[in-house]
Amino acid sequence: MVLLTTDSPSPDFEGRTLEDVRRARALDPLNAWVIAIESMGLACSGRLHEALVAANDAVATDEENFTARSTEVLILAWIGRGDDAEGAAERALAMSGRHPRVLAAVAAVRAARGDVAGADAIHQELQERVRFGYIGFAEQAAVAASAGRLDDARRLLVKRYVLGIPISASGSSPRGGRCGVIRNARLHCGAARCSRWRIAARKE
Repeated sequence: MVLLTTDSPSPDFEGRTLEDVRRARALDPLNAWVIAIESMGLACSGRLHEALVAANDAVATDEENFTARSTEVLILAWIGRGDDAEGAAERALAMSGRHPRVLAAVAAVRAARGDVAGADAIHQELQERVRFGYIGFAEQAAVAASAGRLDDARRLLVKRYVLGIPISASGSSPRGGRCGVIRNARLHCGAARCSRWRIAARKE
């Protein structure tokens, strides 16, 4: 396993990483975690439809595997199948104590359909939970952006960066009623694994 941070890995690196993961899958074909990691690797390479096939395979291999379930949610959200993503999230949330990364995907789906209030409800939930336990800054930032709280989102992303945890983000401020965007916030950890939020949120 290689731990690294990279915003734009070379095609050669992506190919070698996916080859390693596929070798692991061939050696252990009933390992849903490995299949889910392959799905994430494909997604990080922009091959989202292939990633969804792999995510579905992971869930079919082990319906009780959280990595498989959460990966399915993320891929469905990324390809624009919001209703399916939110439906799949119900099981992932129930089995994980409402994992913040899954909640971030649900918040983004709600924001994309114009349900900013629904996204803000998730923001409020995480802000209550962070009083008593750890919630990652990246997840907090993604949810804040979905809820239209762009200043909070930027502050959280900067805080994460200052602490040296691998993440990159780009954003623009809303002007004249236009949508502000925080996009491509990526956390890469481990071979062929990433989390990415594509969020457009209007600042009131």
